[in-house]
Amino acid sequence: MKLPVPHPTPLHFRPAVTTILADHVRHAHRRLIAEAGDYTMSDANKALARRFYAAVSAGQFDSINDAIAENFVEHEKFPGLEPTREGVQKMFEMMRSAFQDFRMEIDDMIAEGDKVFLRARMCGTHKGEFLGIAPTGRQIDVPFADFVRIESGRVVEHWGITDTGAMMQQLGQGGEPA
Repeated sequence: MKLPVPHPTPLHFRPAVTTILADHVRHAHRRLIAEAGDYTMSDANKALARRFYAAVSAGQFDSINDAIAENFVEHEKFPGLEPTREGVQKMFEMMRSAFQDFRMEIDDMIAEGDKVFLRARMCGTHKGEFLGIAPTGRQIDVPFADFVRIESGRVVEHWGITDTGAMMQQLGQGGEPA
């Protein structure tokens, strides 16, 4: 018995097969996006930032090693601290020591690709020494802005601006707030 030799698909049928497969892939992709809620890289990076700020606000400093890469570079200088992941951890430990109810509250967040911008506030009650300032019992609500770059789910760079003048005024160390 002689078996029929399969013939390759005639060229005039290939576009139809390709169109059917492309339609199937597009439909599957739309379904996955709908199920995931159109979750993008920017959404994932914003979620990382929210988790990080919440963990630090709760005093969970071990989250710093999970969220920040080993090769992290800090572009916002803080007196006496290295511009590294370890320096960031020491800074937050210092803030928690001086302001036991220290927390960061996010007001706005924008993400595009691998970058996230946050406008937020540092809040707390001054109950421990901070930069040589004895505890005052005063509340702080200090605006700041953070800009981070994220690679592979970890922060690799940070730029920030903190209204240190407002902080010093709120701690009674400067002129009266404007």
